[in-house]
Amino acid sequence: MFAIKEFFDGKLCVKLRTEARLAASKAATVVGKDGKGILDEKTRTTKCTQVSQETIAYIKSQLLAVKPQLEDHFQVKLKDCEEPQLLRYHPGGFYVPHPDSNKAEKAPQYLKDRKVSTVIFLNSEVEKYAEECYRGGALTLYGLIEGERWQKYGFHLMGEAGLLIAFPSDILHQVEPVMEGERYTIVTWFF
Repeated sequence: MFAIKEFFDGKLCVKLRTEARLAASKAATVVGKDGKGILDEKTRTTKCTQVSQETIAYIKSQLLAVKPQLEDHFQVKLKDCEEPQLLRYHPGGFYVPHPDSNKAEKAPQYLKDRKVSTVIFLNSEVEKYAEECYRGGALTLYGLIEGERWQKYGFHLMGEAGLLIAFPSDILHQVEPVMEGERYTIVTWFF
């Protein structure tokens, strides 16, 4: 894994959460067998917010600025990243264990190309609910330690406002159900 604390400062996190809260949103999809997005509420329940193109461009520029660090850390050559998505998880929102890449012959090319997944937390996970935070909703990563017995063991990462986390796109991971509050994150995939 790769991490940068305070990748976004607190003021920017508040600004982005506010824009996301006021923006139109649509249910986030999962990739179907034909490569198209489908709604599957047994797999994923979250909203993808429609923030401004200026906001997306700014976020992408900040992510591309760390591309050399990601290349060095993961020992891969990266070209670009997909357009960032700002996600909003309401109470009960989750995403079952999944990888972000797929090397299967019939998988869409963009899934085959993904090398590094990134998540930027815009608010913090807390054990006891507090305003502007969320309870539950941990990012859980599997297979971080080599060896068969560790492949099913999940490491819970508590989100912290401004934290950027990156990991190989083939790592199995999930978002556990949010118990209280709303969880805001930005995700993208480097290829």
